[in-house]
Amino acid sequence: MRIAILPESFQFSFQIKAMAAVSKTPSGRFRVRVRWIGLPALSKTFTSRSTAQAWAPTTESELERSVYIDTSQAQSLKLFVVLNRYAEEVAVTHKGWKQEQSRCKGLKDRLGDRVLTDLISSAVSGY
Repeated sequence: MRIAILPESFQFSFQIKAMAAVSKTPSGRFRVRVRWIGLPALSKTFTSRSTAQAWAPTTESELERSVYIDTSQAQSLKLFVVLNRYAEEVAVTHKGWKQEQSRCKGLKDRLGDRVLTDLISSAVSGY
């Protein structure tokens, strides 16, 4: 029996970039965690194992092609917060800042309670 001792500088020619793991939570839902080298781990919960297992390879593929878009922050961020920040930090640097702040106020009154992911063009065009 021979045992080969590899030098410390030896590197394998393949590298595992992504790994997905599905686990059951105490509430009975299924959590998928996708880990990718150089990025924070992604996690999402599902009601069925089959849906969870279908999401994992799709997400891995999107990460590999660099087309994955994380919408988790947009799902909890309201338009009101975005417009407030814009009015306070950006609009004041423009010539017509008073008019921009007035437009922001109108948008906040009509659409401010919406979450960013719920905004559709017909809602904005109705403004």
